[in-house]
Amino acid sequence: MAPRQFEFFDEPPRSVNRRQELTAELREFAEALQANAGRWAQLPPDLINPRWDSLTGEEKASEVARLTRAITKGAAWRMPGGHFRASRVNGSVWATWVEYDGVRP
Repeated sequence: MAPRQFEFFDEPPRSVNRRQELTAELREFAEALQANAGRWAQLPPDLINPRWDSLTGEEKASEVARLTRAITKGAAWRMPGGHFRASRVNGSVWATWVEYDGVRP
């Protein structure tokens, strides 16, 4: 058996995080929120997860929590001029767009 060969570098490679993109349906939802700044809308369950009807209660709760976090903190949801806020209400996701009034919080 030949000895294993290793490659050596002076530094480890830099990690590259690709910006996540919204699906067409989620982008449409985001644009609708922006057009109605300050108003709340409920995200349809099939946009939370396309298999929504086949998920267990625990899986639905997990998906609602995941998407609520993504809307509030996710890179794909960062847009100039304001920010999105999201809330979990009775097993669903509600979101709004808050415009900046000249000064970013």
